[in-house]
Amino acid sequence: MKRYKNIFRITFAILFLLGAIANAVILFLKPDAYSGFAELSFIPLYHLLWTQIVFPSIYLFVGLTVVLELTFASLLLAKGMAVRIGLFLAASFMLFLFPFWWSGGSLLNLAFALVLLWLSTSSYPLSAKELFNAWRKPNA
Repeated sequence: MKRYKNIFRITFAILFLLGAIANAVILFLKPDAYSGFAELSFIPLYHLLWTQIVFPSIYLFVGLTVVLELTFASLLLAKGMAVRIGLFLAASFMLFLFPFWWSGGSLLNLAFALVLLWLSTSSYPLSAKELFNAWRKPNA
């Protein structure tokens, strides 16, 4: 089971890295793509905050999101308490995103949050690099 948890946490690290890259590219190539992000939110306050505060300062907020996603990826690839903190913070981020799009994406965020919280209940004594090196060695 421990091997699967490590595979999951590394997979999430890769997903956060790819998310950071995607958000950075979208921000610089087509920032208007973020304009309707909160249209499907089932919490009116989210929609109001998005249209009045976040979208007018989209470069700042998406820039912070990119930094957060890179931080999550780095923490998940580390070891020890850093991984558990990264998993908990990433789960919190997913729960924060949940009300923005009440659709399949929202359910995916909820599922990701639950998996991240489940993963945070384990210890991670090896970094991703140490795991790859251990997995490459033949069993002795």
